[in-house]
Amino acid sequence: MAWSKQDRIITHDKLVAMLPSVRKHLMKKFPSIISIDVGIKEVNGKLKEEFAFRIHLKEKKALSELKSSEIIPKEIKGIQTDVHKARIFKASGNVDNFIPDENSYSPLWGGVQLKFGGGSGTLGCFVKVKGDTKIHLLSNHHVIMSVKGKAGDLIGHPGAATEDCCCCDGSSIAKVVAGKVGVLTPPAGDPNIVDAAYAILQGQTAGDAIKVLYTNKIISIGPIFGSATPVPGSKVRKRGRTTRYTEGTIKSCTLTATVTYHEKKPEEYDAVYSNQVDINQDAGFDCYLAKGDSGSVTVNTLNQVVGLNFAGDAATGTGAANCIDDVLNVAGWNLEVLSSGTVGAIPISGMQADAIPAARPSTFVQRMEAKLKQTPNGQGMLDIINQNKSEVLDLINDNREVKVAWNRYQGPHFIGHLAKNAREKNHPIPKELNGYSFQNLLIKMSDVLERNGSYQLAQSIEDYSLSVFNFADEYNGLDSMDNLLDKYEFCPNCGQMNKTKNYA
Repeated sequence: MAWSKQDRIITHDKLVAMLPSVRKHLMKKFPSIISIDVGIKEVNGKLKEEFAFRIHLKEKKALSELKSSEIIPKEIKGIQTDVHKARIFKASGNVDNFIPDENSYSPLWGGVQLKFGGGSGTLGCFVKVKGDTKIHLLSNHHVIMSVKGKAGDLIGHPGAATEDCCCCDGSSIAKVVAGKVGVLTPPAGDPNIVDAAYAILQGQTAGDAIKVLYTNKIISIGPIFGSATPVPGSKVRKRGRTTRYTEGTIKSCTLTATVTYHEKKPEEYDAVYSNQVDINQDAGFDCYLAKGDSGSVTVNTLNQVVGLNFAGDAATGTGAANCIDDVLNVAGWNLEVLSSGTVGAIPISGMQADAIPAARPSTFVQRMEAKLKQTPNGQGMLDIINQNKSEVLDLINDNREVKVAWNRYQGPHFIGHLAKNAREKNHPIPKELNGYSFQNLLIKMSDVLERNGSYQLAQSIEDYSLSVFNFADEYNGLDSMDNLLDKYEFCPNCGQMNKTKNYA
């Protein structure tokens, strides 16, 4: 049976609810257990399509070395157990065989180098405080504040900050607003949750000497479309300044991680974090992240941010990230990840209702199909549309959740503008309507269709939604189709879209 995203969410939530009682029972009975979480089961280093209670020990021994009373049961409450040796993560990590990207980028992208004092790391993504339009960058506390950092400190890119230059090495790009980091936590104390900080881009407050331009994209990944809750078993990606582009799979979102910030003084600088995202590097990548990648973000297949990377384990190549929900909701922060591909600005304000033309979806679809047939790569995309078109229309008409989302996020009105543009090529296609951007509509529809549709539709959404988001972000009418489709390749044998091409 196919292991769908919705199956994983339902099963995961059920097991997380059981986790406190499982921890209480097993950790009392087996003192060698360091921590227990819910995650994907591993067999001989390979991830399986099933969940387990993952048990992390001080030291893992062969069964022949254990007394019967020391053997952890193969399952508990009907769920399999998966026993591992506990890992120690490092805020630094192994950097052998990697050449860091120390180039200067203007406009600023996610995934580029940041510098504070003597240390360096990565700019994750761009955020804003809800209710405010000012743009901020997001990274780790230990990257842009270190030990002695404070609000108002300057952040440099790609070198250390200077106050009077906007283009040379070492220019100041942002000022720290706030940060939160883990502290040494005794067993009875509250666990740490995030290692995060954010800084306002220069040029938005009185007295700023320079204006920093940005693009809400990550190098090699593309436009970012907000944030989402991480789901175990999901494929993810990140771009850091050291290992650059890497791919992985989320193993757990409830990991308890011990992180070493200072190898020579672990008793002073070790911190324990709970509910972390545990990420396994995929085949073809030596590790998921290393020293200097701290502060980068992990994104899902929809290019939504799901985690803020802050530590790695060089021995296994795995990475640890704060759940993005926890980062955005730090007390007093009230942040949100931008959802726009626009350079230098968030999406334009909504149009008035009386400016919305009547929707004629059939006319637009017919013209789109005719155009796709005329373009070299268009048939591949047309085949994907035809495989799922009838089911999508049925869900919009008959499924309450899908219908509500389609109307609330201005689907009919966006289609109306697309249809009018198809008839009148000078008619502009708005980026936003009544507070909802076209990207908002696509993301929401991807979510509800994936949860309510067939397995084939859900799989198509997971495979192709990112390419559709990128395509829609650059679509300016039927006349732009030829150039856009040249960016996408389809396998001549299976018709699958080439999803490995870098956006940048």
